[in-house]
Amino acid sequence: MYKIKLLFPLIFGLMIYSCMSPTDPEGISSQLEATINTGGYCLNLDYNDSLIIAAADENGYQIYTYQISSDGLFTFTFQFGNNELSTGEYFRANNVLISKMRNYFLLMDKNDGLYASSNLSDNNILTHIYSGSSNQDYIQDVFLNENGNSITMYTLNKNNTFCSVYLHKFLEESFHFFEDENGILWFPPGPSSTDGFSVEASDIFLIDSLLIVANSQLGVKIIKVESNDTFSNYYSFDTPGIAETVHADSNIIFTGLGDNKGCIISPMDTTVLLMNQITIADGYSVKGIHKQNELLALACGDDGVLLYTCHSDGNFPLVSEIGRINSEYAYNVKIYNSNTIFVATKEGIQIFTIER
Repeated sequence: MYKIKLLFPLIFGLMIYSCMSPTDPEGISSQLEATINTGGYCLNLDYNDSLIIAAADENGYQIYTYQISSDGLFTFTFQFGNNELSTGEYFRANNVLISKMRNYFLLMDKNDGLYASSNLSDNNILTHIYSGSSNQDYIQDVFLNENGNSITMYTLNKNNTFCSVYLHKFLEESFHFFEDENGILWFPPGPSSTDGFSVEASDIFLIDSLLIVANSQLGVKIIKVESNDTFSNYYSFDTPGIAETVHADSNIIFTGLGDNKGCIISPMDTTVLLMNQITIADGYSVKGIHKQNELLALACGDDGVLLYTCHSDGNFPLVSEIGRINSEYAYNVKIYNSNTIFVATKEGIQIFTIER
C-alpha cells in the first residue's frame, strides 16, 4: 500500500509535466485595442505606414490614418471614404490593394470590376479599369506586382462557364500610372491570358514566377509566368475541401478550405509536395490567410482568428498552434507585426495586440 501511495503522486506529476511539454500550444493573451466602424461589413483591408483602407461592402472604401505607440497603443482618425462614382453609380467594395511604391490604390467590386484611385488624398477620383475583354466585370481577385519601372497586374476573371487569369503590364515610360492623355485609366491592348479554371475559382497569389489559384472543388492550380509574360502549366493538386483562399511564403503554399476542412500546408517543391503536406485548423473554415516571418494567421469566420508559428525544415513544414483571437466574424486578417493584428470583420476593422 505504501508503494502505491508513492506511485500515485509520481504518475500525477508526470501527467502535469506532459501537459506542459513544448508540443502543446504555447498560448497567447490577446487584447482588443480598437474597433473601427467602417459603416458596412469590412470584407478586406490593406495598410501602409500611415493609412488603413477598408473594403466596406455597400459603404465602399473607408480610409483612416493611424499610429501605434511603442507600448502598442493604437489610435486612428477617419480621413474620407466613398461609395459613389463621378457618374452617380454606386459600387460595393470587396477587396482593396494599396500600392507599396506609388500614390494610388486599387478597389475591387466582384460584380462591376476593378477601379483605380487617382491618389491617396481626399480629392480622390475612382476610375473603372477596362480590360478590353467582354468579361471586364466579374473580377474575382487581383494581385499587384510592382518594381522600379513597371507594374504588372494579374486578375482572375469569371464568365459563364469558367474563369481566366489575365496579365496586364504597364511600363512607366509608356504609361503614367495607367493614365493616357485623356486621363482615362486603361489596360494596354491584348493582355496575356490563360483559361481552364473552375467557374468558382476565387483567389490568386503570386510568388516568384508562380501564380497560385484557389480553384474551388478542383483544388489548387499553379501556373508559371514565363519571361515573355505568357503562361504555362506548372502543377496542380486536389484538396479535401473547397479551396477558397491561397497564400504563399518562402517555399510553402497555404490553402484555406471551406466546409470546416481547415488549411492545407504544402511545400513548394513538387517532388515532395503531396508527401509532406500537413493539415491544420481541422474543423474550421478558413477565409483569409496572412504570414509574416514565422507568425501565421487564419481568419475563420465566426471562430475568429487562429494563430500559429510556422517555418520549414528543408521541405517539411513545422507548425505549432499558439492560440485564438476572439474577434467578430473574421473575413480576412493582416499581421502588422509580431504583436499587432488587423482583422477585417462584420463589425469593421478590429485591432488586437497579442502577448505570448
